[in-house]
Amino acid sequence: MVFLYINSYIFIRPKNKNNEETISDPKSKPEAFFRSMESMAKELAISKDTLNQCIQCLTSSSENQKPLLIKREVGSIQPDPKKPPQNVPNIYVLNKEGYEQEIEWAILKMLEVYNVDSFGELTGKDVK
Repeated sequence: MVFLYINSYIFIRPKNKNNEETISDPKSKPEAFFRSMESMAKELAISKDTLNQCIQCLTSSSENQKPLLIKREVGSIQPDPKKPPQNVPNIYVLNKEGYEQEIEWAILKMLEVYNVDSFGELTGKDVK
């Protein structure tokens, strides 16, 4: 259920017959997903702990299987200097050729969405 949810939000750029990109600026629509754990858990009607376990399974290799998803932790922003920094959502992409470029484009899109020049270090209790 978690994989289908994430996969349903990943934009897939259409290809033409020559397998070339049909979007003139592919970085404007990265094939990636980013959403907060809180909103995902709420929309899926599951606990954050269960969601974390599912994502751990989807992003981990096992035996001879590659993970279905690649997860990239991004960082934090501090929109209000009087408040502590907040982590931005992780990026998830399908584990397929070219995923590194999609992550780069997703980071650029997130910088635009959050209206920042860069992300700070991850904060909070889950940071190692």
